[in-house]
Amino acid sequence: MRDNIVQDLRQLLDAENAAIINGDFHVLDSLAADKSALFQRLHDADIRQTDLRRIARDIQKNQTLLGAAITGVAAARARILALRDVRHGLQVYDHTGQFANLPVARSVLLKKA
Repeated sequence: MRDNIVQDLRQLLDAENAAIINGDFHVLDSLAADKSALFQRLHDADIRQTDLRRIARDIQKNQTLLGAAITGVAAARARILALRDVRHGLQVYDHTGQFANLPVARSVLLKKA
């Protein structure tokens, strides 16, 4: 029984790891219920310390990857917003030191035959 719980949990954590690395974040939702059930079974079982340390290491690795993914998504979102804002104009300091919007002139591309 103990080996099945440990093996099942480590396989699930490996699947979670692959989902994070591949950016398949929608998979994490489907793994959550199984993960919760396995943790409950783990709580009620007699597990060796070495197995618990391996599981903890796998969890920490996934947590680190997920944190990096969240940071990356936030940085990408900020960059996209900044690029969108540039279309509407640049925000610069004026001669008084206050923020001022500087409109961006749209260039017209002429095609000549």
